[in-house]
Amino acid sequence: MSYKHCSELGHKVRNHLIALGLEQPRDFANDSQAKINSIAASYKDILDTLGLKTQEFEQTPQRVARMFTQEIFNGLDYNNFPTCALYENEFPYSGKLTQKNINIMSTCEHHFVPFIGEAEVSFIPKDNNIIGLCRINSICDFFARRPQIQERMTAQIFETLKFILGSEDISVKIKAKHTCVSLRGANNKDTETYTEMLGGVFA
Repeated sequence: MSYKHCSELGHKVRNHLIALGLEQPRDFANDSQAKINSIAASYKDILDTLGLKTQEFEQTPQRVARMFTQEIFNGLDYNNFPTCALYENEFPYSGKLTQKNINIMSTCEHHFVPFIGEAEVSFIPKDNNIIGLCRINSICDFFARRPQIQERMTAQIFETLKFILGSEDISVKIKAKHTCVSLRGANNKDTETYTEMLGGVFA
């Protein structure tokens, strides 16, 4: 997903989540060539250990390293946090606003295989705290793009929206299929996992 970044807001969100115990106090520079080279070398060791030393795998370590740092794990870097401008509630509208069918594509931190699903986010607009609809999608995508567990991701999105909107009236629900369940373990391709956090009027 492509969106504009706001590192200042990102680090405010990061510090807020650290204080809540929902984030680790780490720094991650995803454009570091030294980091890409280090990951590639480590991944090559894995391939070599598996006996995958043929020409077909020659470029795989660099591809994986770039994919990790620049794509599927770029949510580790809060410099990539999306810009989230707030707008005045001019109408005014005091009802519930819900954004459904938000794509969630993340990676299980326990087995490093994907989990994919949908989020539903609701909130009650305040006087000067209307957020652009696409920013809700961007926030969900940001926290999905890292090694994750669904429960923490739900809490991170929930607390971030509370922080940005200055409101308790937030609802975040996520439904996902985890390939750590379907590809291994129980090998159950139909199992779905549901998580939700409700605040204010939604609770």
